[in-house]
Amino acid sequence: MGSDTPVASFVVGSWAVSAAHEEPVRILDVDSVWSHTVYEVWIPRLAKVERVPAESLVPSQGPKTIGLERIAYAVSAARIADALTQDVLLAPLEAGVIPLPHQLYAVTRAMGEDQIRYLLADEVGLGKTIEAGLIFRELKLRGLMKRVLVVAPKGLVTQ
Repeated sequence: MGSDTPVASFVVGSWAVSAAHEEPVRILDVDSVWSHTVYEVWIPRLAKVERVPAESLVPSQGPKTIGLERIAYAVSAARIADALTQDVLLAPLEAGVIPLPHQLYAVTRAMGEDQIRYLLADEVGLGKTIEAGLIFRELKLRGLMKRVLVVAPKGLVTQ
């Protein structure tokens, strides 16, 4: 690189973009010897400090503006991740029906086991199909479902 090419100078604590790492880095220290400048930078993605020549750094464009949709997406993703850590049932939240308390109780008991083997047997009309659907959906949302066996009377198989 010739001496006529201008090289940007950075202040300790400022941000720059590293061409070698293709991401923003934070300037921690500056060393200059004769006409060569080397910056000590922190690379957030790698959680690492490295020394890079001044020629490989360009000024940062500043913070990007984030749209409302992106913020809503991030908040929703964080809420789902938080719910998964607290054993909150997700299936009833996205169900097309409003589950009754006894149906939620059945789903909670089924999800409370390490290995889920649960028999749904109830009176006629109390919502065994809804319970089963909620359990299937919860298992799918958590990525736990490999196989499902549904046993039905011969007369209901065609339904």
